[in-house]
Amino acid sequence: MPLQEYQRKRDFKQTSEPAGPGKTAKGKGNLFVIQKHAATRLHYDLRLEAAGTLKSWALPKGMPYEHGEKRLAVMVEDHPLAYSEFEGTIPARQYGGGTVMIWDRGTYDAQSAVAVDKQLAKGKLHFTLDGTKLQGEWYLVRLRDAENQWLIIRGGESMKPPSAKLDNTSAASGCTMAAITRAEPAPEKVATKRHRPAKAKQQTTLPEFVPLMMARPATKPPTGEWSYEIKFDGWRAAALIGSGNAALFSRNENDLSHQFPEIIDALSALKTHDTILDGEIVVLDPDGRPSFQMLQALATGAERPPVFYYAFDLLRHGGKDLRARPIEERKKK
Repeated sequence: MPLQEYQRKRDFKQTSEPAGPGKTAKGKGNLFVIQKHAATRLHYDLRLEAAGTLKSWALPKGMPYEHGEKRLAVMVEDHPLAYSEFEGTIPARQYGGGTVMIWDRGTYDAQSAVAVDKQLAKGKLHFTLDGTKLQGEWYLVRLRDAENQWLIIRGGESMKPPSAKLDNTSAASGCTMAAITRAEPAPEKVATKRHRPAKAKQQTTLPEFVPLMMARPATKPPTGEWSYEIKFDGWRAAALIGSGNAALFSRNENDLSHQFPEIIDALSALKTHDTILDGEIVVLDPDGRPSFQMLQALATGAERPPVFYYAFDLLRHGGKDLRARPIEERKKK
């Protein structure tokens, strides 16, 4: 059973990922999809249709664009064909928890008459992609003595990587990662059934992300009275709170919710709605001091220490934008 490992890792009562093989779009059995996946760490997943499933590789640093550029590709379990249509959020405590975007999709051509699965069994595949964002040649080459470790190598001419805006936009729905996390409807011209409001009522209560108030350089100190704050050695994050649900976003609008389920649970329990906090995600060492090293180590699978969210500003409360109010007034709330 080629999907046995895929199905073993997932609880389909909890996740909306497809459980069965499903059907692919009309074509020649050469579908490809690249999904942007904000799991423990942000990465991309390359999937190529072969032998009735999607052969899959996790790309920690995404696709290479310069001729001859090599990047790591970790082969993972086969996925069902229906996964090529999956875009949404995997629950935090489920395998691969986080937001999944259909980053690019289209068809691919193997540059050999030998069946793709047989080429992969020998450890090398030369192929071209014809997608919305990517076109051109790549190679997949398995490393020696490493069953799941591969390299993906750019062949042919170099190409410019997609712009930052295009990188954060779905090739299927036109949604950003943040919009997919909030389960908002797609823009009108690219609306899909997956993102219609009727299917996402419970998550539409989250407010829109707003830019955080960052420090700016100045030639001289400001006049008047000063206030001082502790500099926490952590990750700056906005907490978006709805009615019984919440999300965490970095200052660059990357979704951090899946990485910190304990903070999401605490924020969701707050008796407020349409609220945005500005704060810092922090891990404390045994002496009670913020430790950036311990925070970074969370992704290594080591024993997880307590994680805290220190809120130091209130940007929105109960549907009211407070950013124009004095900081002293915002803190009193």
